[in-house]
Amino acid sequence: MNITAVLRPSQSRELQGTLYIHITVMRVSRQFSTHHKLFLHEWDSGNHEVVYTGNAMRDSELSIISDSLAWQMERMRNVVNESQDMPLDSLFNKLRNIRKPTTFFAFMRMEVNRLRLMERMGTAANYLSTMNSFMAFRRHQDLIVPSLSKHIVEEYGAWLRNQSLAHNTIAFYLRTLRTIYNKAMEDMNAESRNPFQGMRMGVEKTAKRAVGIDVIKKIACLDLKDMRHLDFARDMFLFSVYMRGMPFVDMAYLRKKDLCNGFISYRRRKTNQMLRVEWEQPMQDIVDKYAYLTKGTPYLLPVILHDDGSHRRQYLTTLHRIDRNLMTIGGMIGLKAPLTTYVARHSWASIAHKMNIPIGIISEGLGHDSVKTTLVYLASLDATMIDKANHRIISMLRR
Repeated sequence: MNITAVLRPSQSRELQGTLYIHITVMRVSRQFSTHHKLFLHEWDSGNHEVVYTGNAMRDSELSIISDSLAWQMERMRNVVNESQDMPLDSLFNKLRNIRKPTTFFAFMRMEVNRLRLMERMGTAANYLSTMNSFMAFRRHQDLIVPSLSKHIVEEYGAWLRNQSLAHNTIAFYLRTLRTIYNKAMEDMNAESRNPFQGMRMGVEKTAKRAVGIDVIKKIACLDLKDMRHLDFARDMFLFSVYMRGMPFVDMAYLRKKDLCNGFISYRRRKTNQMLRVEWEQPMQDIVDKYAYLTKGTPYLLPVILHDDGSHRRQYLTTLHRIDRNLMTIGGMIGLKAPLTTYVARHSWASIAHKMNIPIGIISEGLGHDSVKTTLVYLASLDATMIDKANHRIISMLRR
């Protein structure tokens, strides 16, 4: 086998030529286009390699072309070595199907747009945040995905630490980058080289977020009838607890049609997992209380009031307002830790755990999709057990 790179120049010296990979197997030769474009002065035909120009912007592009070429040639060598008994026509077809590797920034942008089309806005925002961070670290110099090395990942981790970020924030960026890397390598049908091996990406324990039943009862018993903004925040907090620690984003998008035959069924915005919750009277009381605001909308709760394409903005605006008001409520009852909508989710899990409800049932109730999230040890659970657990929690809160 012989494999080399050649530049097929344009008929005009002012135009770029196309870079090809020339491969000979058993005295049969073929050329495969890399789809990369180069000027004659950017290619050393004797050494079959890219020549840099001294222009920083162009040299950044040439670096990607050089890395991409090396990766494609390596893939071709591996395919030939692994397919020695394959008929030549089949072998050359297999080589022709090897695509040039995507670049990191391009793949990140594609994933962000894909998630937005799927209306997974939270995950899209996480990817965008990670993309902006990684681009800043790279000083906007892109690289092909297979070029992401352990050395680059370690440098990125050090750069994040130099930004005085908390460990969990650093771990978040690294985990998200790892997810994007694995998706890109899978998309290219390439084997991951695990450049993240040895990096600390676990979540460290943070300040306690959960509150107990006694605190939730205090919140529920506050006289807020003359403070409608606080009353609304309190109701949304309680609704989340009643709904098994339902995240606020899922509450915002609950539709009236999701409630049927005494159960509410919805898909988690984060994981697309389908959940089904038995409808209890305290939930209905809150929905009825704000029915005058949701009249004419398809939603159960008065969060998204205008169907004008600004759903995410409405949800975020309401969420920030509720969290500010919950902080005020926390101060009213002497709570030292911050009270937010997310506290409701932690609190449901904490209360259920103290009631000796099995951790597997708690995990199912929260809609976790990973066994690592809550140490799930049961493969599946009877939904009625989850509803019974939720009924017990609500009954204790209503006493």
